[in-house]
Amino acid sequence: MKKLCKVNNEWKWIVFSEKEESDIREKHRVNSVEIYKQCLEDAKGIVGGDAPLLTHLLEVASTLFSKRCDAVYSVLQTALDDAIHDVQSKQ
Repeated sequence: MKKLCKVNNEWKWIVFSEKEESDIREKHRVNSVEIYKQCLEDAKGIVGGDAPLLTHLLEVASTLFSKRCDAVYSVLQTALDDAIHDVQSKQ
């Protein structure tokens, strides 16, 4: 993944290696799992833990998760923006 940015009036590409991008994706995956666990606990508080309500519980947890968890693309864009900021601050 790469992004063009202006540093000291010059255009430069900020490029993540495959390893850097893979590391970002892995951190996002781990964070997403933790968020989903929290969503399940919150859904239990909303719905209750009865077995007949399991489907409803999962629906509520999934809805909470979709609203809380950033998409991978957003996470990668944020990481690129942070990298750009680091490059600019070193100039």
